[in-house]
Amino acid sequence: MAKKETPPQPQGKGSSSVNINTFTKGMNKDVAPSFEGQQAWWHARNAANNSEDGDIGMIGNEPSNLSCGVIPYTVIGAIHRYGDEWIVFSTDNVSSEIGRFDDSECKYTTLVNDPCLNFTKKHLITGAAKENFDCTWEVYWDDANNPSRALNIDDIPWKKVQITGPDIDGDPCVRYEIIEPKKLDCQEIRLAPLVDTPCIELDKATDGGMLRNGTYQAFIAYVENEQKVTDYIGISNLQSLFSHQGSDSSLNIKVSNLDQDYYYYELVLLMRNQGQTLAKRIGLYSTEQSDINIDFIDPALPAIDLKLIPLRSPAYEKSESMFVVNDWLIRQGPTEQFDFNYQPIANQIQTNWVINSLSSKYYTLGGNKLGFMRDEQYAFFIRWIYNTGERSSSYHIPGRAPENYNGTMENEIVFGDNVLNTDGEPLFKVYNTATATNLNLNEPQEDNSLVIARGKMGYWESTELYPSNRPDIWGNLCGKPIRHHKMPDESIGGANSPLHISTTDGDNINLVGVEFTNIGRPKYNDGSYIENVVGYEILRGSRQGARSILAKGMFKNMRKYDIPDSENILGNSQGLYPNYPYNSLQHDVFFQDGTRNKTTENFCDQGDFTGSINHYEPLKGFTKDVFSFHAPDLMFAKPFLNAYETKIYGNIHGKSAGRFTPSEDHPQFKLLRPAAASLAVVIGIGYALNAVQGTTNKKALPVQGLNPVYAPWFVGGFTNGGTVTGGFTAAPASIGALAIGNAIWDILLDTLLDDLVDFADIYAGGIVSSTQLNIQGATNFVKTAVPGTQGGGIEEGTVYDKPEAAMPSLLRGIIGVSMAQKNIAIGGDEIIDLFYNMVSFYDFVLKYNSTGFFNNFAKINQNDIFRTKNNDSNYIGSSFQTFDGIKYKINNLFRPSTVAVSTEKELAIPTTVDYSRFALGGYVRTDGSVNDFQNSLIKDFSKAERQTSISALYGALKFNFDNQYGQLDGIKQIQMRGCVELLDNNLPPEALYTSKPIFSGDVSINRYTEKCIMPIFTNFLKGQPNGHAFDYSLYVNIPYPRFWLNSTKFDISNMAREVATLGLASGSWEDALPTNQFYLDRGSGNCQSTNLFGSLFGGSGGGGNLNPAFQMKRAYMYTHINGINEFFVESEVNLAYRDWEDSPDKRFYDAYEYNDLGVLFHADNIKADNFYKYDDSLSGSKFPTQMTSFGQVQPRDYDPYVSETCFVSYPKRLIYSLQAQEESKRDYWRVFLNNNYKDFKNEVSVIKPINKNGALIFFPYLSPQMFQGLDTLKTQLDTKLTIGDGGLFSQPFQNVANADLSNEYGSCESLRGVINTPLGLFFISQQQGKIFQYAGKGMDPISNNGMKWWFNKYLPSRFIKQFPSSENTQWTDNPVAGVGCQVMYDSVDDIVYFMKKDYQLKPDYIGQATFVDRPFKPVEIRGEARVPVSIDIGDPVYFDDCSWTVSYDPKSKAWISFHDWHPELALPSINHFFTTKTVTTTIPQCPPGYNFNSTTGLCEIGINESIPAEVTIENIAATIGGGPVNCLVDVVISMDVSGSTNQFGRRAAQQTWLTAFLNDPQIQTFMSNSQMQIGFDVWDGAARVYTMPGGVTMSHTITEAQATAWYNANWTGGSTNVLLGLQTGNGILTNPANSTLGDRTSQPNYRAIQILITDTTSAPGNNVGQTFTSVGAGTAPAYQFVYAMYCGATSSIPPTPGVLNDISMSNGPVNVDPFQFGINASDPTTFQSVATAIAGAVCGTDFTCDCPAGYTKVFLDPVTSTYTATSGACDDVTPPICRKVTCECPTSTVPGSTTTQSGTCPDTAPGIFIIGDPTWIDPTPLICNYFYFDSVTPNYNVGGFWRHNVRCDSFVNYYGEDYPWEIDLISNTGQSVNTVRSFEYQLETYVYKGDPQYNMCGGDKWEDLDFNFDASIIYNNDQTSGLLLLNPQPVNSPWTNLDFPTLQFNGIQILVSKVEHKFRFNQFWDVTNDRGEFTNAEQPIFDTSCNGYVRPLNYININYAKSATQRKKFRHYSNNVILRRNVSGNRKMLLRLNNTKLLLSQR
Repeated sequence: MAKKETPPQPQGKGSSSVNINTFTKGMNKDVAPSFEGQQAWWHARNAANNSEDGDIGMIGNEPSNLSCGVIPYTVIGAIHRYGDEWIVFSTDNVSSEIGRFDDSECKYTTLVNDPCLNFTKKHLITGAAKENFDCTWEVYWDDANNPSRALNIDDIPWKKVQITGPDIDGDPCVRYEIIEPKKLDCQEIRLAPLVDTPCIELDKATDGGMLRNGTYQAFIAYVENEQKVTDYIGISNLQSLFSHQGSDSSLNIKVSNLDQDYYYYELVLLMRNQGQTLAKRIGLYSTEQSDINIDFIDPALPAIDLKLIPLRSPAYEKSESMFVVNDWLIRQGPTEQFDFNYQPIANQIQTNWVINSLSSKYYTLGGNKLGFMRDEQYAFFIRWIYNTGERSSSYHIPGRAPENYNGTMENEIVFGDNVLNTDGEPLFKVYNTATATNLNLNEPQEDNSLVIARGKMGYWESTELYPSNRPDIWGNLCGKPIRHHKMPDESIGGANSPLHISTTDGDNINLVGVEFTNIGRPKYNDGSYIENVVGYEILRGSRQGARSILAKGMFKNMRKYDIPDSENILGNSQGLYPNYPYNSLQHDVFFQDGTRNKTTENFCDQGDFTGSINHYEPLKGFTKDVFSFHAPDLMFAKPFLNAYETKIYGNIHGKSAGRFTPSEDHPQFKLLRPAAASLAVVIGIGYALNAVQGTTNKKALPVQGLNPVYAPWFVGGFTNGGTVTGGFTAAPASIGALAIGNAIWDILLDTLLDDLVDFADIYAGGIVSSTQLNIQGATNFVKTAVPGTQGGGIEEGTVYDKPEAAMPSLLRGIIGVSMAQKNIAIGGDEIIDLFYNMVSFYDFVLKYNSTGFFNNFAKINQNDIFRTKNNDSNYIGSSFQTFDGIKYKINNLFRPSTVAVSTEKELAIPTTVDYSRFALGGYVRTDGSVNDFQNSLIKDFSKAERQTSISALYGALKFNFDNQYGQLDGIKQIQMRGCVELLDNNLPPEALYTSKPIFSGDVSINRYTEKCIMPIFTNFLKGQPNGHAFDYSLYVNIPYPRFWLNSTKFDISNMAREVATLGLASGSWEDALPTNQFYLDRGSGNCQSTNLFGSLFGGSGGGGNLNPAFQMKRAYMYTHINGINEFFVESEVNLAYRDWEDSPDKRFYDAYEYNDLGVLFHADNIKADNFYKYDDSLSGSKFPTQMTSFGQVQPRDYDPYVSETCFVSYPKRLIYSLQAQEESKRDYWRVFLNNNYKDFKNEVSVIKPINKNGALIFFPYLSPQMFQGLDTLKTQLDTKLTIGDGGLFSQPFQNVANADLSNEYGSCESLRGVINTPLGLFFISQQQGKIFQYAGKGMDPISNNGMKWWFNKYLPSRFIKQFPSSENTQWTDNPVAGVGCQVMYDSVDDIVYFMKKDYQLKPDYIGQATFVDRPFKPVEIRGEARVPVSIDIGDPVYFDDCSWTVSYDPKSKAWISFHDWHPELALPSINHFFTTKTVTTTIPQCPPGYNFNSTTGLCEIGINESIPAEVTIENIAATIGGGPVNCLVDVVISMDVSGSTNQFGRRAAQQTWLTAFLNDPQIQTFMSNSQMQIGFDVWDGAARVYTMPGGVTMSHTITEAQATAWYNANWTGGSTNVLLGLQTGNGILTNPANSTLGDRTSQPNYRAIQILITDTTSAPGNNVGQTFTSVGAGTAPAYQFVYAMYCGATSSIPPTPGVLNDISMSNGPVNVDPFQFGINASDPTTFQSVATAIAGAVCGTDFTCDCPAGYTKVFLDPVTSTYTATSGACDDVTPPICRKVTCECPTSTVPGSTTTQSGTCPDTAPGIFIIGDPTWIDPTPLICNYFYFDSVTPNYNVGGFWRHNVRCDSFVNYYGEDYPWEIDLISNTGQSVNTVRSFEYQLETYVYKGDPQYNMCGGDKWEDLDFNFDASIIYNNDQTSGLLLLNPQPVNSPWTNLDFPTLQFNGIQILVSKVEHKFRFNQFWDVTNDRGEFTNAEQPIFDTSCNGYVRPLNYININYAKSATQRKKFRHYSNNVILRRNVSGNRKMLLRLNNTKLLLSQR
């Protein structure tokens, strides 16, 4: 530093002085010149206060900048990589380039040059770089124009073409090749990349595996570096897996539409098993792999947070700038996708229902479609998919508008029986108003199923309203009720309507789906179409909590019974019991009404089954307002029963089949009949006689005869008075009456008449015989003693050797009756025992087991009541239960649990009569008439299966929802399809779209089965030994069973009592008989004969009685009546996955898997409830994603115009990534979580890290704020990593300026106007005209250090002032192509440079210019012609350059100098710093790969491009002619059953064909529509005709099973007689009256067809079919035909053509001739095809299949199911298609290009056929080759890097142009006015001698003693010297000195002398032209430029030609001297000090 000197003091008048200036301070313009310090300077230009060697305290010229690399275009940004390396971005607004720049070597390397980068000079680049885990480097940048981007500079994603792979050459390895010339794939470098949304289809694999039961859903996210970089944008359908074993399934995953720009994707499976939800990361898969099989999930696989799956991160398209703070990437001003107003377009979308026909085993086989519940309301939404994978907001799809329905608008109030509100209800709540548009579709689906019907949704509206204040959104829906979509119910269509949930054969189910039409693309507010949407998806509202249907199922009428008084505690309850076994409303044959109390046999007093019914009336009553309800959704889930109403859709009906069977392990019994008891009594009487009479040893001679004059009753002297002449009392008259009136007494008396004495002895204890014996002997001799007898005598007496006989006669007489009863009982009991031992045990106790399938549906009559309120509903267990208050008592004891429903109104009964409840004897109809089966079942009940009709009601329990789903924003939206509906780019944007049919609802259709068990008794026997005593009558369930038995051994004592007391004892004879111990179903005519001999020899032995005389054999009671109730139902429970346990009581009936009724209804299990085991994880509606909203409607305050300007771009928002982690494979800078953002009150200009963790945020209109750049917010880790928490900005911000907000103190507008240095942070506040330094202790306005007012004047933008509308545009913070500020720090010299790029219009154009914010030339000049001219900002023709650069030395806290280098960009470096500048060159610059053509003056490249030709495959339907017509047809199948058919599989072939024919859908349809009826016969040498139920020979209801069974029973195998077969079939056809459809021969389109099937190989000859067919020469009626079908062992063609020709009267050939067919027994494929062909022919004409000209007919290949066959069947089942293939090379967009082709187009055979195979790879595809020259204009304006402050070989030359350096010094004398005599200064000038290439400043230096400033200006406030041109004083030419000063027009040439290292000059004077003292002149000395530092002299105010007398001295308090060197060259000039020689003014 120079020593400070004290200025010399004046020494009196005229004394002189010296003013010394040194250079230790800085430039100061704030202090008045009189007070300027002598160590400061007033102005400097291109000066530096140090040199390479230091030289502090001196000021010198600044080194030139060094060109350090030429960039082909203007640099618009550079990102520091590390060390000396930068990534450089450049453009000329046409070409765009990224390169690598090494500032240590000044080496630039192009990385990529591609127009797709779309760089512009308007949009400058900001960004950051970081190292990846694999040591590659990633660069991230923003330009506020293009999408935010990231590029791996070590692995640039060039566009590639696949050269090998499965789709190319079959190679499993996929290889790519970079396309030459290289082209960047700009989509690959998006920070939010463009992605193709994958389509994922999940299916159950056919092979096994180890996956657990449950529901699965797959999700896909793309990955890079093994880390997920997208959300889970690929979502599959749901797939449930089930097996009883629990874990033996696997999954197939098919992925399509994968984005090949990614190499891998991550597959995640979300699964729900046994109620537990888990997500597993299965692995990473190549995007080339589209098929995945999952059969095992390793538990060790990483789990995925469930919150991640539905997460939708905002893919901000772009942002304005990027910053890095503590490894967080922060983006400013993010821009989202436009939240467009699609609702008006969504309002126009139309919704259809569709019906998908699927196999009834669909879900069992793993099907995954879910339907929509019929009659339910659903909410739907649409949202759009962007090319980034983002989803738009969701838009409500309104239901259709109300229409007229049968004369009434759908939303009008109606009244009627089905209206539940007395005030009426809207029509749409009462009736389902959906309609059908087509019920006969045949549209194939992707899974080969068919859509068979389509129609319009029903109308429904809510009480909630659409917003009323937004007509721009809701249009004509404004303020109206919200409308949703009502699914159709089963009432649409007639019989067999596709709206029925199943087909009548039970083979197919009809699933309801949805389809959306009239879908338009979204638009901007201006009506233009949004271009970056690629597809859409439909979402549905979740019905969780919003179901209007609680459950659907079967309603069965409850049956009534009277509760016995002893049980009816409440006194007034009606007894009910659930109907059984199905829903028969006939009288209950198994119970009687109890009016006659207990049923008894009464010795057959009822005669037969009918008599029993008549005598004991059955239970009759049933309810029409109380039902049992059978629904899986209730029984499996047991929801709360609070449904408001019951709605009936129709009747379901079908057939039941069952048989009676003995109850398992039930003991058998021996039941004696009255005959056995009677015989035992007779023998007992004999025993009694023997006991009282003793042994006779003498005898009376017999009476020789009877006197015929007397009746037998009077033999022996009996009289009517009861006395006898013999002196003893006769029998009472009652005996005679009893004998006459009772069959038993007839038997007894007939027996006793032979010996009246013995009869009397029984009662007299034997004394009668003793007395009579004595008397008889005496009187026998008296012929007339006893009237009516003759002859007799006595021979011997009696020995009284029995105990009773030995008793005294008197005592025996007294106890005779008692003795008689005892003895008869004893004797009879022995006989009874004998009978019990003789007879066998038999089964008398049966149960009935059956299955019933309700497979038909009949819709409800709209005039019937089908809708009613519910009074009560409840679950009913296996017990007694009161219901509906105390109104009912339901007996459900020992029966399966059920649900009871009580309705307010009675409902109509089913139209089909249910006859399913019957006994072996018959049943009772509702009118009381009896259908007596006449022993048809009772003869052999075990083999007699009976089929009956069954019927019930089908309906639903519903809620009364007026506002179902509530407000739109409260609806959970569920994604339905796994595949996005993609837009077709080939269609115009205004095209309307129709979605594919969608089957992603929440219900499935399956068979539901329940056991219905009716125990007749509360207890039953099981496992006891045969004969076990048990009285069933003591265990009554429902009062009162009709049939019962008591197995206790028959006790004959009661019968003995009756005999002993002659019937006078209390009781009845009926009670004494064995029949009093049972009442059994005996059928008809099975009573005991009234004649003893008839009784003894009846039964099976004679008389037709089924029971033998002495015992019961075929008579039965019943313990249980059981039925399997099976019907199809819509349910959220997927019944195909209903589970069971191995215990038999926990099984359920399944028609396919478990159908053993014997086990299900086994006595061991009969009390078991239905087993309801189901994992609700298998229900789609319970899956987590079905309960999570995947979409969101726009907020209520959404405004489309506000959205366009505010919500699309967030200029005041900062978003930040996850913090980068070292060595992490995941690129965290790509992850911007939803909540990791902060919105500020003002836009953020720039963020700069400070201190250890902090950062300063700058705003253009706010003071800067400081925050801690650390995330210190403590939240759950998963929250931080999934959705974010905004933790980085969680701490309070700290203001760094203590000023009111309105001051905006320290605001910063410039992104580049801030720099961080070791000396603090420096920034520019342009609008405030201030520059600040922040070093941690507040902001220091360093502009106040001598430059305050200058900055205040020249720092604000003049361009913005002239064009205010330009503020806040990209042009006003753009020092490259616009205006703006920036700051740079020289890290070596510790100097800070502040740069401003600014312009102002020249005065001539003010008022003519306007600013237009556009990509290029934003200023428009309109001259006098008013023709606008677009110009660049700064165009020198129109603008003045107001740019400046000024340097600041923080060390001395002083401003140094202005500088003439005004860069475009400035970049820091370890070695000083760099700037960039675009300069003009003469060398043409061409993009990489291009060569300059000097002839054309263009950059050119030859390009050869090869692309596959565009192959268009046009498949259209062939025109099908002929086929089925609307005919009426009778068909007879005449089957050859001769012996030869039993050989070589021919019989099996014929029967298989029969099955296929009868089950053909066409045949089934014709029969169900009553168009066709079929008859059957067989023939060999004889013929037999199938007489079907009802006695008919043709029927339209006959089933395949019945026909097959009949054929099996009649396949006899005799000889062959073709004529007989024809005659037999013709006999059936010509008797149409004997058919179910009657005679229809007179009807139009009637046909009679005989199909004769034979295997005969010899021609029958003689045209045997002539009289039976109208074909050929046939003579039958025109409507009659014979189809001849041959069945060959190895061929379908008979060896002799005449075989079929003679039968059909046609000429063949087989299977071509429409009347001749053939099947090959060894080729099963022929069976179905021929069956189908005949089925189509019987009611149609020959099919014809035609194609338009230019199309080729292609047939379906049955093996591959692809249309690739050259020939095949022509029919309407699998018709051919017409195909046309065209190959076209697109027209080149390059003019003059040459197009050639190679390869072939597959437009002819065989290619046109095989191209239909999606797996086919064309080995020689047609290739289009394009060769052309691409040319671009060469660029002559090149960018470049320029290093500053490093040169010692050149000075003050910037960007190749020399500039002056100057210093403006002040000499002041305070208040003394001095005159200036001369100026003297010390100047040192050096030339550095270092190596110019390696170390130019490192060598020695040489001092040039003569090198000096070459110009000077001396001035004060009013005087100027003009330009003094300094010349060195001549050394060797003293005379030359006289030539100076020399006046010139532009200055004065003066001499400068040098003495003692000091330069001195003094030849100057005032040349001011006019100071205005005497004139009005007001001329300044300088004409300062708008940049404020270039100050040319105002030549108007200079007069160099003043006369000598007018040359005044400089006289002032202060005077300025400017020393200037215009060209410095290689001289380093150092000004040490300046001496100004002053002379005190004499004035």
